[in-house]
Amino acid sequence: MVGGGRRMIKKLEIPINVGMQGIIKATETDVRTGKKKVRIIQNTLLDDFMDAFFTCGSGLADVSNTDNVNVINKCFIGDSDISPSQEQLGIQGNILAETDSGVVTKDIVISNGTISCAKKFTFPAGVGTGTVKEVVLESAPRKSPYYISYLIRKKNVARQIFSTPIEKNEYIQIDIEWELRINIGIAFGLVL
Repeated sequence: MVGGGRRMIKKLEIPINVGMQGIIKATETDVRTGKKKVRIIQNTLLDDFMDAFFTCGSGLADVSNTDNVNVINKCFIGDSDISPSQEQLGIQGNILAETDSGVVTKDIVISNGTISCAKKFTFPAGVGTGTVKEVVLESAPRKSPYYISYLIRKKNVARQIFSTPIEKNEYIQIDIEWELRINIGIAFGLVL
């Protein structure tokens, strides 16, 4: 400062609120009667995905763009009722069925600081029969936006168990619609 004055240093705190959430809508349909049972539950986002999000720039890629592999890529159903925790790496029990052919139900939407997208996976009647207790979401490998030649391996994104298992037989179809939301509270202003 001019004139030998003291320079004041102030501590500046900028609150940035980042939240991540996964929501599963599981629809169990008896194909004989058309009767449906719908369950909506929140899932546990796994460390594998959280680490990639914060260190490699793995966000929610455009789920409908076939040139850009995405986070909502493959869905598994399994038979484990081990409680979900962020440290887990995917399916914990036996895989009853898996599919990577989902239908986009919500393309990337950005609204009021929230980015979200959703995809639905169908496990037809007769496929993956058994007692379904868990569901897992996996991403596809993709190139890093920061390192041109660096391939980010597939990630275990999320896992959840059903409080009441689904008895899947030759007459029960399960549709799993998986929605991911990232809430980013943006702080802005002028620092003098």
